[in-house]
Amino acid sequence: MRAAPAVSLTVRPSLHWQAALALLAAAAVVSTGLWAWRRGDAASGGAAVAVVALALHTLRAARHRPALGLRWDGQSWWLSEPASASAAAGGEPREGEVELALDLGSWLLLSFRPRGPGRRVARRRWLPLQRAGLEADWHALRCALYSPRPAAEPTAAGGRRRS
Repeated sequence: MRAAPAVSLTVRPSLHWQAALALLAAAAVVSTGLWAWRRGDAASGGAAVAVVALALHTLRAARHRPALGLRWDGQSWWLSEPASASAAAGGEPREGEVELALDLGSWLLLSFRPRGPGRRVARRRWLPLQRAGLEADWHALRCALYSPRPAAEPTAAGGRRRS
């Protein structure tokens, strides 16, 4: 079976993704506001304020999200962040696992979970991708996502390398 080709792309926040996120945030705010208004007590008012604050924080974070580098080298997935956005990693690429969470044809939602020492619970990064702007790499990306993983190569000690 053929291995998936190597692919390297830059993941930038898209305006379509930000618009969809804004619509979801607005729906959450409106539905919580209506619920709080019908209940009419202090607890529901506090919940509505918390939902508004969370929606605003989410939209602000999505708007200021830096571009990320995503790479498949034929063996592993790598994610690189700008040095300013990742003080702990210092801008160095991190090896990890990519999982396909949602595939809508020309839209993908990927989950990247870093691998390696130093973290008990690895921080998952959600990567919304759309075909627009990535046309040259889109087919190779989908091949890398859907192709089977290469078998682990034996080490010199006769054991198997972790994949």
